[in-house]
Amino acid sequence: MKNKIFFLIVAMLTWLGSIYAGTEPVLLNPSSTPFYMEDGEFLGTLGVMCGESGTVAITTDEGLTWTNKHLAPYVTLKQVIIENSSTFWLLSDSLLYKSTDGGNTFSILYSASTGEKFIRLRIEGQQVWLLSSTDSPVQKSIITKNNTAWSGSPQSIILPFYPAIDFELTGIDVGLVLTSGVIYKTTDGGLSFVAVNTLGEQEAYTTIRKKNNNVIFVGGWAYSGGKMSQAGVVSWSTIWKSTDGGDTWNLKNLGTALTSSTQPNKITALNSGIVLVGLSQMGEEGSQWPAVISFDDGVSWAGFITDSAFSMINFDYPKKAWGMVSTHYFWTYERKFMHALFYAGTNLVLATHDPLLSMRIKDIGNPGMFSSWDKTFLLNGRLYRDQLLASEDYGVSWSSNAIAEASMLDKIAFSPDGLHGMVTTTHLTLATTDGGNTWQEHSHYDNRWPKVISLCYPSPSTAYRLMSDYSNANIHYLQSSNNQGVSWTDMPLPGQKITVMHFSSATRGYLFGGDEQSGAGGFYLTTNGGGQWSWNPLPVQKIVLADVVHDTLAYIVTSDNKLFKLFTASSSLYEIMIPQGITIAGFDFSDATHGVLLGNDGWFTHVYWTDNGGTVWNESATWLPKGLTQVKLINNLLNGYVFGRDNILVMLDDGLSLGQTERQRESILVYPNPAQRYITFMTPSIGGRLEIYDASGVLVLSSEMVFPATLPVDHLKKGIYIYRIVGDNHNFTGKFFKN
Repeated sequence: MKNKIFFLIVAMLTWLGSIYAGTEPVLLNPSSTPFYMEDGEFLGTLGVMCGESGTVAITTDEGLTWTNKHLAPYVTLKQVIIENSSTFWLLSDSLLYKSTDGGNTFSILYSASTGEKFIRLRIEGQQVWLLSSTDSPVQKSIITKNNTAWSGSPQSIILPFYPAIDFELTGIDVGLVLTSGVIYKTTDGGLSFVAVNTLGEQEAYTTIRKKNNNVIFVGGWAYSGGKMSQAGVVSWSTIWKSTDGGDTWNLKNLGTALTSSTQPNKITALNSGIVLVGLSQMGEEGSQWPAVISFDDGVSWAGFITDSAFSMINFDYPKKAWGMVSTHYFWTYERKFMHALFYAGTNLVLATHDPLLSMRIKDIGNPGMFSSWDKTFLLNGRLYRDQLLASEDYGVSWSSNAIAEASMLDKIAFSPDGLHGMVTTTHLTLATTDGGNTWQEHSHYDNRWPKVISLCYPSPSTAYRLMSDYSNANIHYLQSSNNQGVSWTDMPLPGQKITVMHFSSATRGYLFGGDEQSGAGGFYLTTNGGGQWSWNPLPVQKIVLADVVHDTLAYIVTSDNKLFKLFTASSSLYEIMIPQGITIAGFDFSDATHGVLLGNDGWFTHVYWTDNGGTVWNESATWLPKGLTQVKLINNLLNGYVFGRDNILVMLDDGLSLGQTERQRESILVYPNPAQRYITFMTPSIGGRLEIYDASGVLVLSSEMVFPATLPVDHLKKGIYIYRIVGDNHNFTGKFFKN
């Protein structure tokens, strides 16, 4: 399996006697881009994908690494054309972009008029044709023509039919245009059209793509058994093929066994005779992976074969995929169900391009910051069956076999001793007493079917969980367990306007939210394990997010998007200014001064960090997709994970060795960590000996050198390595990971 990670490295480091670098997002999953992709294309090993928020993902090494950039005004990009190794075209609903320097820069060539929507772009020789449509004030389909330099005045032709859904150019001034039921051909640059193929009532066209100017493929679908709105209707994909430039057509029904309830979404046709078709599933009857392939110019067809590791994607569930072909691989990006990039070789065994095959990252935890247990645990959301997975390299790779599988695994937490931990859901708790090496399963049925929204494990003997009702998320339940999750007992809940629960000890706990009558913000406090609660009103709006740093200090976010420092003993507040133009989506503080804030600006999630309690917020350079809501600083003071949208998992990398104490953090910086091609040891200027050991204790490098120093590590195998730097009055020890 081709698990490749693209690492984003801190661009600037500040050297002020001691070293401190802040934090930077490092994408762990998906490995190509965390943004939804709408289209992609390869030219040999050069690949370009495009999608939401103006995102362009580019690879020059056939998917080994990807670079991401975002084009203003950050609209969704839906089509890419690679004209040659340096010239790329991108299309959105309203903008046409072009790059002539390999994607380093893009310029906007053309903008849609009011009410106009771009549909498809095609290039033939020096001709560029752009298909668009308008719905008001007059419905019409339009072809706009120009040269590839876009140096002349665009020529617009209103088509004599509507709506045109796709088209292809098969020569200079020669083109084929689709409506849902007719293929039209022009040989005079769009001045006139003739219908060359017309479908019956129970058929439709969806997309068109050529192999060359003579061989063209058109995708469509057909159905039987009555009208589409009636029960018992069966539908399947169809492929029409022409070998004479579109004058005559032959039909190939792909059949229900291969393409039940699907329609072609995108066709990729190669001169070698390979035709790859990405499919959209229109219903839940289809259980195949939504892509089919032909190796003989469309005579025979097969689906991508999936091995047992991917059996879950065969669930009957709507999917939508588009495909692309590189030098050695066939690629499909699934947009609706998995939001992930997959690839296959000539054996058609489908493999995920990403370390995690997941619908949603639900939660993540470890035995504790600076713990001796080097394990990270993840709740991996899948359809009907969630998984508990383990990683021994801080999330770079994950165990192929799940520790456990169950329905709706919700939350994970560890107690301060680093040994006791639990994963809990409505009817089940998984518990460990040895730092996650072994887990025990405890069943406890609850006929209310609540969802666990918060879990606290403040001591090995006591755990608490806050739950919301299955049918009404505004109804909450509070439960405790005194036997490591073997059973849970309902506790009195002082109010229902609760958003956050936190217990700092077995007896001291907080419930944040709003007043029952006015809705104004405040918190309930208990000092006897929930036996009694006292209400503490605050002069703020309802509290929607909260983080208790210690018994006298908490940080809260209110419903009017304000951040406060709360001194719980006196209920006094201090407002913290947040960056302008963002809505707080999530935050976490690892201590009184170190914290990370997620801010949503409507297009992106921005990551801000502070090491002074929010007096100054520093923005990380990398932008993430909107919709990320969870941040957990569990590795170091500014090192943890961001998640909360689909399968996206991001490590916050402060550039410092994972698992180091604060004293060590002030003395050495090791980056990038995990490493791929090189690694840098940034220390005070010293001479010393560097020793590197693999996980089994074998010395793999020993060298005298002057620090700071950078050395290649591409020859090292993937895994965990221990380093030791020995110099005059200096002795540094830590670990790094080679991907």
